[in-house]
Amino acid sequence: MKTSLAHGLNWNTVEEFMKTQLVSQISAYLEGKISLKEMVNWAEELIMEGFEANPVESEIIYKLGVADAENFELSWEDLAGMLKRLGYRVRLQLQAV
Repeated sequence: MKTSLAHGLNWNTVEEFMKTQLVSQISAYLEGKISLKEMVNWAEELIMEGFEANPVESEIIYKLGVADAENFELSWEDLAGMLKRLGYRVRLQLQAV
């Protein structure tokens, strides 16, 4: 059993919060609501400030943090795979413009 954090949150609450934030950022990017730069900046801020996450979430955060660097670009498949590891499935929906 994991111990409680200083702020009164237990590890499950922190992990669920981080998971929710990751899913929100990735889906916002895929939906065109935020730019790649905005998503990268969000991840970089987490990395610089320090964050608490499980190993899967940590790996995803680090990958998002370098997504704008040469040779570290993210494909649709990469992002869909990240969401799958977080317990989500991506479905594409087309809309006429």
